[in-house]
Amino acid sequence: MRFFEFSGVDTGIDQFAALLHNLAGRAASAKKPLKMNWQSVSQLGNSIGMDLVNYDTFKSMYDNDAAIQAITKDFDRNGLELKVSGVSDQDETDVNAPPSQSVDDIAAGAAEKQMAQTEKTPPAPKLT
Repeated sequence: MRFFEFSGVDTGIDQFAALLHNLAGRAASAKKPLKMNWQSVSQLGNSIGMDLVNYDTFKSMYDNDAAIQAITKDFDRNGLELKVSGVSDQDETDVNAPPSQSVDDIAAGAAEKQMAQTEKTPPAPKLT
């Protein structure tokens, strides 16, 4: 039996909200944010018998359904992001952000520390 069949939910939007809630729960277990593009969202909708779900149809659901609003963190023309408990905005990595320190700088610092450590270490005794 599917999750929404236990809950007695009978409308497509309610089933969709229950499905999104279930996905958010899985993401919370993994402590990962959940973002999906509209193709993925549409495939989820198809799995419960909904027609095409895209930005416009989702916006209509969002504007008219409190359960959809409660589970949605953000959505735009690119996709949908769900609210995931236990995951903050700081857990997300911005791949477009410039690195705070270059690899060369990190390697140079490590090399200096290694050289300083080597200078402090007495030579090993020779075995005869």
